[in-house]
Amino acid sequence: MRIDATGLLRIFLPLLFLLAPVISSAAESPSGMPADSLFKLSKAILQHGDTTGAITTLDKVLDADSDHWEARLARGRLYLAAGEKNRARAEFRHVLGSKIDRLRSKAWIGLGDIVASVPFKKWDAIIKEYLFAIKADPTNLEAYHRRAEVAFELGDLKGDGDPKGFRIASEMLLHLICIEPTYKESYPTWRDRILDKYNKEKLSAAECLESYVESHPDYAHWLLDAAGYRYETDQIDAALAALDRLETAEPGFKPADRHLLRARCLVELDDTSGFEDAYRRSLEAAELEGDFERLAVDAQAIFRPEEQLKADSLKSARQWARFFRTFWGRRDPDPLTRRNERLFDHYKRLREAQKKYSLNDPYSKALRSRDFYRRDALFSGAAGMSYDYDPDLFFNRYPELALQQRGLLYVRHGPPDLISRPITGDLSSGILHEEVWYYGGTFFPFRESKWGSSIGDYAFIPLSVNGAGNMTRAMETESFAEPLPTLEQNCYAVDFMAPDGWTEFETYQSLAVDEVELASPPGVSLAVFDNGWRELVRDSRAAVRVEDGERELWMGVNSVKVKPGPRIFAARMEVPGRRVLKRRDIALKSYRRGRIDLSGIVLGIPLPPSGGAHSRLGVELLPRPSLEYAVGEIMTVYLEIYGLRRGDSGQRKYTESVTVTRVGGDEGVLSAIWKLFSGGEKRASSLTLTFKREPVISGETIPETFIVDTSLLLPGDYRMKIEIIDQASQQNRQIGCFFRLD
Repeated sequence: MRIDATGLLRIFLPLLFLLAPVISSAAESPSGMPADSLFKLSKAILQHGDTTGAITTLDKVLDADSDHWEARLARGRLYLAAGEKNRARAEFRHVLGSKIDRLRSKAWIGLGDIVASVPFKKWDAIIKEYLFAIKADPTNLEAYHRRAEVAFELGDLKGDGDPKGFRIASEMLLHLICIEPTYKESYPTWRDRILDKYNKEKLSAAECLESYVESHPDYAHWLLDAAGYRYETDQIDAALAALDRLETAEPGFKPADRHLLRARCLVELDDTSGFEDAYRRSLEAAELEGDFERLAVDAQAIFRPEEQLKADSLKSARQWARFFRTFWGRRDPDPLTRRNERLFDHYKRLREAQKKYSLNDPYSKALRSRDFYRRDALFSGAAGMSYDYDPDLFFNRYPELALQQRGLLYVRHGPPDLISRPITGDLSSGILHEEVWYYGGTFFPFRESKWGSSIGDYAFIPLSVNGAGNMTRAMETESFAEPLPTLEQNCYAVDFMAPDGWTEFETYQSLAVDEVELASPPGVSLAVFDNGWRELVRDSRAAVRVEDGERELWMGVNSVKVKPGPRIFAARMEVPGRRVLKRRDIALKSYRRGRIDLSGIVLGIPLPPSGGAHSRLGVELLPRPSLEYAVGEIMTVYLEIYGLRRGDSGQRKYTESVTVTRVGGDEGVLSAIWKLFSGGEKRASSLTLTFKREPVISGETIPETFIVDTSLLLPGDYRMKIEIIDQASQQNRQIGCFFRLD
């Protein structure tokens, strides 16, 4: 039910008579009611939706007191809402005569709102009116808010070349942040909408947020943002302190982002161990939270095309966690160490690119509009070239990072070997600033944009000349220089049956003693990962010094038990100052229980007087990890047989057939030389051996050994196939391996 002004007067008049002794000295309207009381009545009427009644009542207030400033402000607001701008303007200008700063500030806001309400806005005039409101009363939060709002409109309108609006908005919101950051979402608005924050603004925001949290602990989560601003302005210790405060106050708030920011801070301190730990914690927290957004933003700048497709298809936190373990595991120069140099280097590059090659104007429509982007690309010479180059290559590429094209290239391939800065153009057409980045014998030219809001950003210039880089290819690949000189060891892997359905996996590594100077035997390590790069098991031992013919070798053997399936292994020999590592994908088979089965084959050499390097089931072995032999050497062969059945006599018996065949097609040069000068006509490219065995060993596993006289064979690459036939069950099983004769 609507209550008009007359009805409200009937309700309030008795109350006003009771208050008459108190307010008798106040100005009275012709109705006899004091002006202040009528003003309160007008507000009550307005709350019930009666605009006409409210204006009528305000008229009576101002009849009683023409300088009732609040009434004039209220009537001006109602006039403005009704579209009567001239009458509203008169009211607000009248209030400018008040001596009360608060009221004059509100009047200036009203005048600004009038200018802002016209279809074709005079932006400078609007901003100026709101500035007068701030000058009249610097504590008027609404004045800052209104000026920021209209400045955002200006920035959005002129997003193709004039960031002035966003600069004004940032200044206004920062004032609010340092007074009352919760006022009309001032801080979240500044955080999310101001994309070109200056360092001094970030520092100011960090200080004000930290101060606000001290008296408003419910907003402790803002410390994460404060820490980020500290980090971005190189105040690393202060950033870590803010993170510590956040962890104490709200340990459950965005732990993935918190640990990631800590990791980035520790990169700046060159704390590799701390970085690895913090990054690992970030991944673990992201998997629990299901939030990989920030981690993905940081990594996507080096995604390969197939990795981008994979990332786009991920649905669950578990899939994302597996993706990241694989993503960085594949890039880790040595997955057996706690330090992933490629991961650490990526974050160093990313930080450097963000410092040097961030977009000058992240509001540019070239980032948001393909038409504007193509216009910039055309101006920069990126279109109309004979070079096969897609001008959309950089459009909207990783917008969260806000990196120039140079920055995106930097993150993928690191700092160029050389940067030249030729200056072209003339005074009439304008100087064109260029940069040419050289990576080895390849160069990538960039030219400073002179169009719209992209001034100061450099765009790639595609050229079809010798030495010019293929940017499309560059943005699909990455470069990383191994920090340590590499040394290749020989490495060979074999699997055996283990109890409970597991597999025993062994690696044999060797390195010539005279290749390295070592005061003591080097350590040798083996780690096995699942195909998602989650480490399953690890073994570390010391190598032994062995005789291998006329050479001495460091020989290392590692053995682990692991469930069968697709796996990745990494085997390392620890040589100071060198990288000695092998890694491979493997498929560990499941052994057949209750049926005959065979282990892998260990190729070696006869034991020298000093002994072997390893033993299995009482058989001492000296493996040959290189799988390479000189013609005439004796080769030892070891394997294990599982599941042999006992015959009626209780004895186990089997027949073994060994076939050695050269592979690789036509006879090679070495074979021809052997035939000419070494009596090679007596040698063959294959041989066959047959053994009948009746093992007397009591255990279920039978160790099988024999030798091959390589003097019977020509040089070349060979395949050895071994077949075992169980005489009791007539079951058979085959296994094979390869070796080389020189």
